[in-house]
Amino acid sequence: MAPLSAAARRAVVVSPDPNSSTGGTERVCRQVAEVLARAGFEVTLLGPGGPAPTWVARQGGTLLWQAGSFRRAVRRREPRPDLVITVGPWGWPGPRRPPRIHVYVSNLVRLARHQPARWHWRARWALASGLAEALAARGATAVAISEQTAEDARRLYRADVARVVHLGVDTELFRPRDRGEARRRLGLRADARYGLFVGRAEPAKGLAVALDACRQVGWELVAVGSGPVPGSRALGVLPPEELAWAYAAADAAVLPSAYEGWHMAVGEALAAGVPAVTTPVGWARELGRRVPAYRPFVVPRQAPAVAAALRRVEAGEAEEAVAAGRALVLAEHTAAAFERRWRDLLADMGLLPAEEADAGGE
Repeated sequence: MAPLSAAARRAVVVSPDPNSSTGGTERVCRQVAEVLARAGFEVTLLGPGGPAPTWVARQGGTLLWQAGSFRRAVRRREPRPDLVITVGPWGWPGPRRPPRIHVYVSNLVRLARHQPARWHWRARWALASGLAEALAARGATAVAISEQTAEDARRLYRADVARVVHLGVDTELFRPRDRGEARRRLGLRADARYGLFVGRAEPAKGLAVALDACRQVGWELVAVGSGPVPGSRALGVLPPEELAWAYAAADAAVLPSAYEGWHMAVGEALAAGVPAVTTPVGWARELGRRVPAYRPFVVPRQAPAVAAALRRVEAGEAEEAVAAGRALVLAEHTAAAFERRWRDLLADMGLLPAEEADAGGE
């Protein structure tokens, strides 16, 4: 297949919320859209047509209904797109024209186990979301954002995942900053110990574990994200620039999640030069394998284990690990590296000339 000319490059990226960049899936969609735009595509971020009918939602079919609404919207577009990007459960089985790349960003079957609901609701949700994810990549080139996500898609859905395209951290924004200035900006005490939790206030993210662990070591937990966070200093959802200062103000990021597709907060913390005490999920699992010095800070999802890791941080034992983890982020997981991987994928699919793929991510 001959590469598309610049005048013919039109792409649609489906997103559960095109107006948001705070959720993990929405951030992936926006990052991919930005890469495509820099590669010369005219990009449209496309959201679902509206809420699913009540009877569909009651049967657990919201994700399948939304995927169908995306497909109909793409088919109606004129001129027809040359490339479609779908994510998570929002894909569909169908022909390979126009070319479609489907991105596995998590695994909803695994995540269903940690939802705060009765078992029969979790079972129904896992079945419906699992069916949506299993059908999503049919007829598309499937990629995943981490080795764990790829393994889950292959094992549970028999998906033919072509490659892993790791996410990238904005290392110009998330970088070491002066802690004193960061604490003054956020109104935090200069002489206190602070753990930073980044994520939605839900059980799967491990907020209760983070709170318990911080109490055990006498730290205060600062929480960034949506939802009520009793027992912590809640800052709400922060724009990226303010989030960068929140990392700088913390003694450690405390991120005991039950499941993550990649776990951007770990990469951001390390890029900022801040220890991240986390669990072996998503990219953090690979971090523990690739960086032996970091293994004491990738711990089981239990408050005593997290507290023990925080005591190591307090004792000054995390410096070597953080330096090695940050070096890995800077070497392999920057925004430029993310762009190069995507340009390589597009070139391999015949959607971008090789010389333009080589020019990306500089």
